[in-house]
Amino acid sequence: MRDKTLKPKGPEVGKIFDFLGELTFFVAEKDDEYPAITLQVAPNKTKPSLAVIVGENANGKSFVRRVVKEAYQRLDMECIALSVQGRRQVAYNPMLVFVYGDEDTRSTGDNSVGTILGAMKTSAGREKPHAIFWDEPDLGLSEGWAACAGREIAAFLKKKPELLQGVFLVTHSRPMLRELRHLNPLFVYVGEDRQFNSLDEWLDAPIPTYGKLGDLQAAGLARFRKLSRMLKG
Repeated sequence: MRDKTLKPKGPEVGKIFDFLGELTFFVAEKDDEYPAITLQVAPNKTKPSLAVIVGENANGKSFVRRVVKEAYQRLDMECIALSVQGRRQVAYNPMLVFVYGDEDTRSTGDNSVGTILGAMKTSAGREKPHAIFWDEPDLGLSEGWAACAGREIAAFLKKKPELLQGVFLVTHSRPMLRELRHLNPLFVYVGEDRQFNSLDEWLDAPIPTYGKLGDLQAAGLARFRKLSRMLKG
């Protein structure tokens, strides 16, 4: 990763995103260009322990997870990062079945519930400062169960473990985030395609209309190539 000399000024979710804003991936090289990944971080005068991260597909949310994990490593703290990418690794590392569950014997939604509850239990047992990063934890859950997951996460955060420094949640699920809006989380929109000033504004916005599915593949490939060039630079 570039900018190796930089270090976050603290473990709070707001300071982590201040740090991300200094990295070259999130800074435009020229005034008339967008950065490799655009972060829209809504102002928040509180010091929330939760950051909700949304955005359309291929906008770079999974890369944000990687950089957040790196940020905590630079603070010598663990980031318990759970993702779809991690689920795919079960095929290559059977031990991960204890984290993500077995798709051959349990439904995707059931495994997602286990991942959410498992992270809470793991956090409660940690003896050192740490963070949690849930990347699409609602995978396979219906709208009703996604909302239920949101309520469980809200309850967990209201009595969060003392050593839990921050929680990051990536999702496309409006039902889940409606159950978390009362916590006044840090709201982050990833992408330059639309502009949002708050979680409420995003929740109330109309669903965008797209043309061809192939356009998504092209956008994802273009962003991947740009990031790859920067990582090699």
